[in-house]
Amino acid sequence: MKKIVILFLISFPLIVHSQNVGIGTTTPTEKFEVKNPLRSTLKISSGNFSDTTELLLSNINALSLGTSFSIKNIMEEGLFFSSLSDIPANTNSNSLVIRPNGNVGIGIVPTSKLHVNGTTSINGLVRLEGLNLFEFGAGIAGKELNAGKVGYNAFGQNALTFVGAGTNATNRAVYFFAEGGTTINGPLNIEGTVKVNNNPGTVGQILTSNGTADPTWENAAYSNNIRFSFNLTQMGVAASDSLNFNGTPPNYNLNPGMVSVVPGNNARIVINKTGLYHFSGSISMTTNNISPDVSNGPTFTVGYWINNKSFSIESAPSIAIIGFVPDDDFVKTFQFSFDVYITAGQTIKFTRFAFSFGGSQSTTGHVNGYLIAD
Repeated sequence: MKKIVILFLISFPLIVHSQNVGIGTTTPTEKFEVKNPLRSTLKISSGNFSDTTELLLSNINALSLGTSFSIKNIMEEGLFFSSLSDIPANTNSNSLVIRPNGNVGIGIVPTSKLHVNGTTSINGLVRLEGLNLFEFGAGIAGKELNAGKVGYNAFGQNALTFVGAGTNATNRAVYFFAEGGTTINGPLNIEGTVKVNNNPGTVGQILTSNGTADPTWENAAYSNNIRFSFNLTQMGVAASDSLNFNGTPPNYNLNPGMVSVVPGNNARIVINKTGLYHFSGSISMTTNNISPDVSNGPTFTVGYWINNKSFSIESAPSIAIIGFVPDDDFVKTFQFSFDVYITAGQTIKFTRFAFSFGGSQSTTGHVNGYLIAD
């Protein structure tokens, strides 16, 4: 053993200078300094491959205050950087772990190339090689195998793929907090149910909004229950008059609470649901027994009123009825179709006017309507 020490001192002279110790240098600047040309190596070895080697850096005082940092090599387990502090939150036996296979763990013994336990902040670029997968929640009990993974061209998709958190393939979920809004630049493909405020709607409904409120599911134009049809009849014998909606039952009225009729001399439909409505129908007007000296029949006009504002549907000359005395009986049928926005509580009525030269008047027809959209 003495021979080995002598050889060591010959190869690396030990110099003591002002209480600093130097190996390979005559002017050590620290308590202990090793200096050698090209490469300086300090080796801490054990007596057996199963032993543990450790370097301890400590500033703990006599009152056990302070922090000790340990760099420890454990056989086949890896290199462990640990800390022991009088502050419990600063004590960690796995601050940094480097496994023999190259896996690196921060706060945990790693099972992947980079394994982090705890909150992670990234400033700059992170590049993943190999499978191009990044995983959140690794090691959480019950986590589905692929839950929490983000991959480039992964899982058979030619895209950046996100897999939500969950315990199985049916409850994995992703939640976005984006109070300032979310913008998608490109086509949006939804494979599954669309929910608005957690409401999936029902078959046949459409997603609507009036521009000021949140979108909601509403019945589609041809499947909502605000649909109606009423017969139209003449009120009296006057050349100009409102058309009545009673005299015969309605052909149908799917929602009497939203659409009702006020009969009488000022017959009208009351609309109790705000929205855009479509109206269509037919009105046939006839004038009989006009004086024989009249060579041309009357002009017929039909229109409608929303509350107290009038709108014209059509105005046209009548047509002589074939088979009767010329210039005696005249008729005209109007087919109409229009859309109009009606506010809840407003009314709509239909009117007719026949500019004639005597004779008797008669008018029949029907009107259909339904809500197009709110």
